[in-house]
Amino acid sequence: MNKKFKAAVLTEQKKPLEIWEIKDREVIGYEVAVKLISSCICGAQVNEFLGKKGPDRFLPHFMGHEGYGIVESVGEKVTNVKKDDFVILHWRPGTGGSIPGSKFETTSGSSVGAGPVTTFSEYTVIGENRCTPIEPIEELKDVYPLLGCALPTAYGVLVKEAQVTKDNSILIFGAGGLGTALTFVCDALDLQSPTVVDIFPDKKKQVERFGGQFVALEDIDEIKERKFELVLETTGVASIIGQTLSYCSKNGQIGLIGQSKVNEDVVFNNFLQFYDGMRMFSSQGGLSDPAVDTHILHELLKADIKKSNDLISHYVSIDSINEGFENMKEPDCSRVGIKFDS
Repeated sequence: MNKKFKAAVLTEQKKPLEIWEIKDREVIGYEVAVKLISSCICGAQVNEFLGKKGPDRFLPHFMGHEGYGIVESVGEKVTNVKKDDFVILHWRPGTGGSIPGSKFETTSGSSVGAGPVTTFSEYTVIGENRCTPIEPIEELKDVYPLLGCALPTAYGVLVKEAQVTKDNSILIFGAGGLGTALTFVCDALDLQSPTVVDIFPDKKKQVERFGGQFVALEDIDEIKERKFELVLETTGVASIIGQTLSYCSKNGQIGLIGQSKVNEDVVFNNFLQFYDGMRMFSSQGGLSDPAVDTHILHELLKADIKKSNDLISHYVSIDSINEGFENMKEPDCSRVGIKFDS
């Protein structure tokens, strides 16, 4: 890092992010300085912005946890990456040393914090274990951030947590960023075509683009008699979580990926159904191992570059990042990408 840079800072929940000018600083220990090329807005940042888990004790702070960039410098303890490596920035710990977070100073003299990985800034300082080097291709530079969260979560939920087979029928609630990633991975791994339910009928084209079968939430009675061996809930909406049992087969699995609001109750319809050998699990980021899964998923992206780039529907700059949060509410939005000047 060798200059001042812009960062999108959360100063107050439910208020627009502010663009602050940040001073450069040296990295030490297990710290890695990265110049961002691209990032994405994940549902986790929406929840953070809205205070879904409650009050934020660390304001003001940087945001973002999936990105792609080039290493500018490394601390003296770093051995996993080196200057000029292209890296994926991810929220699950990978190989190398960790840091608890970091502090920056603005050009106006105030202090701002950052976690072990942040990506809503032109430059960032992260822990060595929050970045994995890759051999990139230019055509995928905008979609590479999805290797930091959406795709490894989707892959891990299916392959590691649910251990799905090609014989399993799959139902996905929600066709947002994670629902789209799940549909993409199902197609890439040649699993059964999933049925995807969403509140927005306009999602149909998007779901079918990635090999899924779409059902609007208002038409869900069309599948009320069907039972699925794997039901995945990505919306975090309590009323939808409560319906998952009704669509799960005997001895089937229910994966809860979307998170409900803090202190919000979930009521399951006819809970007796659960005793038909069902298993319910809360996803832990797909139990992703970035050192391994990043490269597996990179190969899946390279297999169909055009379809891979279609995973992101909207783009913004760091200066217009608040527009990106608004874009996520639009019916045709799957994922919002952030492009930085290269």
